[in-house]
Amino acid sequence: MDDDEFLGEVRRLLPDLLADEGLEVLDVRVVDGRAWPRVEVAFRLSGTPPRWWHGPTSGVAHAPFGADWRYLSARDVPEDYAWLLEREVSRAARRLNDELQEASTANEVAERWLWLLERLALLGPVVDQGDGRVRVTDEDREITVVATPDEWARIAEPLDHHADDPQDFNPTSEDEVFLVFHEDELCWSVREELPPLPAGADFKRRAREARARGDESTGWFAYAPFESPPRVEEWDDEAVRSHAEAHDELWASARGRSIAEVEEMLRDFAGTGAPYLRDIDVEFSARVMSDPQWGRKHPVAAVGLAWAHRDERSPYRSLRWLWRPRFAG
Repeated sequence: MDDDEFLGEVRRLLPDLLADEGLEVLDVRVVDGRAWPRVEVAFRLSGTPPRWWHGPTSGVAHAPFGADWRYLSARDVPEDYAWLLEREVSRAARRLNDELQEASTANEVAERWLWLLERLALLGPVVDQGDGRVRVTDEDREITVVATPDEWARIAEPLDHHADDPQDFNPTSEDEVFLVFHEDELCWSVREELPPLPAGADFKRRAREARARGDESTGWFAYAPFESPPRVEEWDDEAVRSHAEAHDELWASARGRSIAEVEEMLRDFAGTGAPYLRDIDVEFSARVMSDPQWGRKHPVAAVGLAWAHRDERSPYRSLRWLWRPRFAG
């Protein structure tokens, strides 16, 4: 499948993915403007916007499109790339209603840069190299923030020490050691060069190939943080299916919920009844949510995950994910 055929299939899939969100796709095309190929999706709100809406009703969203990037990020099939565009369009649509910000003054840029250095210092010792790179060393590794003060000021506007962090500072993988400025935000990446490349492509590709051959024993399986996952011989196909369905339902239905509602959802998820599902540690999640390091308005839910594959000599790779949606309350 060449790029034209690939994009044609994405065009066919994307409208249905966005229909439930009240968004209409106007155009999907390859555009210039960067050193790498990227796709631009033009969209608009379908129907009449709510009374509280004060922003424009149409906009654009972008995503990298180079064949090498699609392969390295496991977005090399139209279905997965269409889901990537769905995410980017949804985010762009939410930003339409944001207030327009004026250009930052030199003092504001300096103030916001100092805020960033102080925020990063919560993770470990900070070295500002002065060349658009800030290195942070924690107990286990070094991460590098690749952004200039002016770029950060565009993200951090307006700066309110009592508000949500303007940026998620928690990588979802130990392989993501770069936080790079891309499309007006900082993105976690396994490499410094642009466009950013998230971790986990091998996992995604392996799971996709397993599903294609009908293998239900490969996938993500949640268990309580810091506990051992179930032994391979304890699994059965029904447990795998019920867990996957519950996991997908949890993430899909959490958007826009209050902290209390999400905690209740976690409890329900932990009590789904399948004996091979380890309990989600709700108390641990609540404790992380109240940690002042994250800010009183920036909740975090912590869920332990394990990658499992029957055919590997060492079947478990565990990850600890910090999931940070912006809840309503």
